[in-house]
Amino acid sequence: ALAKRMENDQDLDDAYTNLGVLKGMMNEPDSSEYFNRAALDAARRKGNKERMSRQYGNLATLEYGKGDHREALHLLDTAYLLAQEAGDLQLQIKHQWNMSEIHLDVGDARAANVHLRTHMQLKDSLLNIEKVHALTEMQEKYESEKKAKEISEMQVKKLDAQLLTEKARRT
Repeated sequence: ALAKRMENDQDLDDAYTNLGVLKGMMNEPDSSEYFNRAALDAARRKGNKERMSRQYGNLATLEYGKGDHREALHLLDTAYLLAQEAGDLQLQIKHQWNMSEIHLDVGDARAANVHLRTHMQLKDSLLNIEKVHALTEMQEKYESEKKAKEISEMQVKKLDAQLLTEKARRT
């Protein structure tokens, strides 16, 4: 209620999403769908494609639970496209996996295989990105430590020079 009064779409999206998940866990699919659709509307108003993708994925799960595989696949296709537009590889991976599972459930092994292959390619891409980030981070840490060591060595040399100068002045 507070989020609605303050017209904060992000908080509304979070609240509706949480309610949708809770209602789903309580085996109240109609209430869950209502709150997931409300969260989708809040995400649309904000133009947040990542959140829209998540909500379409949630709605697909509900349709799948009702046995409407075609609608679940349609919603997942929309969710996947939004995840692509948002550049969210993790969501793309999740949606491809779910599409593969549904196709497998309905006996369409060819389509399941296509989605599974896409899922694996995306997962490999994500792992490669994570490796590059880890290597970059390690390189930056190495360079930072190397500079800190150089600075320490220069400070030691400067201190040695000061000591020699002081010693020479005393004699």
